[in-house]
Amino acid sequence: MLDKLGNDVYIWYSGATDVTGKNLAAKLGIKGGNEAPKDKVKVVIGWGTKTKESITFNKDIHVLNHPDKIRLNRDKPLMLDILHKAKVAVAPFTKSADSIGKTGTEVKLPVIARKRFHQGGKGFWLCPTMTHVKAAIEEGAEYFQNMIEIKEEYRIHVFDDNAIYCAKKTRRTKEEMEEAFVRQELEKMETVAKKKGEAFDKVITEKVLNQQAKRFAADGANMLIRSNNLGWKFVKTKMPKMDSPLIVEAVKALKASGLCFGAVDCCIDVKDKPYVIEINSGPGLEESTFDAYIVAMETKILSLLTPKTGIIKETMNKVAGAIGDMKSSIKSTGKSHGKTELINQLAMAKDMAEAADDDEAVVLRSVFKKMFG
Repeated sequence: MLDKLGNDVYIWYSGATDVTGKNLAAKLGIKGGNEAPKDKVKVVIGWGTKTKESITFNKDIHVLNHPDKIRLNRDKPLMLDILHKAKVAVAPFTKSADSIGKTGTEVKLPVIARKRFHQGGKGFWLCPTMTHVKAAIEEGAEYFQNMIEIKEEYRIHVFDDNAIYCAKKTRRTKEEMEEAFVRQELEKMETVAKKKGEAFDKVITEKVLNQQAKRFAADGANMLIRSNNLGWKFVKTKMPKMDSPLIVEAVKALKASGLCFGAVDCCIDVKDKPYVIEINSGPGLEESTFDAYIVAMETKILSLLTPKTGIIKETMNKVAGAIGDMKSSIKSTGKSHGKTELINQLAMAKDMAEAADDDEAVVLRSVFKKMFG
């Protein structure tokens, strides 16, 4: 989609985010991989990038989601502290079990115990008593957070301080749980076998997983751990108004994290108070969510690599608006009396194309494609 500009852009993903990372690279027509870019590029996109050490880029490189910021975000209690200091609405938390329930602290039983680095429904313990807290610590729990009585849970995708997509978490049916279980487990097993260079019988494995899936889905969705692999899914929902408390907190959270984009998991409790749960810097994307990121990324990259984009788009929007008005007029009157007008508008577009340099031509091509199909 970015034509020759694609050679100047690199998306850096990790083993856990490479499926969506590769799909984004292919759709945008950019380079990508699970290692730092080796060739000279002008834009680097971090997609759930995992690094142990700090990363330094040339000052001329534009970085969307710097790996250092992603690493900070993966440290859950550290990021919660950052969000809390930025006055983002997060449930009270502590790394000290001794402070739970003490005078002067907001962290009270029951609490959710978690590992410092966790993903999905793993590293999770419900602790209604201190006995449970101690047991969780022995099993690896590293911080504790007040349990939120969730009324509704959402995932709000934020890009450049704007909410671009909103999905609501809903329960899967047992049939959907079985299908998701087989798909997810099959994908993981196939990936592991491929990495190890081992033979993989997909047909037999799928038959075995189908039997396991029935037992897995027998009790329905887990009401405590609302994760993707425990019976829940995100379904597109109407975007709340930009000044709604939930959107405000999501945008504020992403800004405080230092990330350019991300999926903010958040919720509304039974008292209608919004809370931010965590931020995902490399979410799995499908269908309309994927399309929303493609539009946002393409627009951002073009604005970084073609400074004149804004002026060109503004002019072209005027042309598109005039053509749109003509179409409306023709539709309402049934007469194509705007032929002269249309010729003048197309002539203006032709003049712009002839005057454009190579970078501007890339932008114009994208705009013309959206206008004329």
